[in-house]
Amino acid sequence: MSDKEYLMYQGNGGLGNVGLSLQVFGLITQITAQETKDVVLDLPQHGLFSFGKGPIICHLNQDSLDITIEIRIRYGKNVNKTSRNLQNRIADAIKNMTDVSVHSVNVQVVGVAF
Repeated sequence: MSDKEYLMYQGNGGLGNVGLSLQVFGLITQITAQETKDVVLDLPQHGLFSFGKGPIICHLNQDSLDITIEIRIRYGKNVNKTSRNLQNRIADAIKNMTDVSVHSVNVQVVGVAF
């Protein structure tokens, strides 16, 4: 396991460490974005999530998790409100599923979906 690809923490009961792959955080982010109203996520055809490129980038700096996601927002919808809603939903989903607090969720609106 590489420290750059996994967030490691001490497991309960002295049985060893638990490591969460960056791909876990990317998939949680992807599913949350797809379930968020008025958000369109353009995924590459070759896969759902890739490290360092594509619409979702997860970066781990020591114990700090930063997520960047590129989205389009449906035409006529409030861009700021929709983006903030997505930020909160992603941070909450990751916290609820992994007990990891996200340092930042950067939403980059790259277009409008018609």
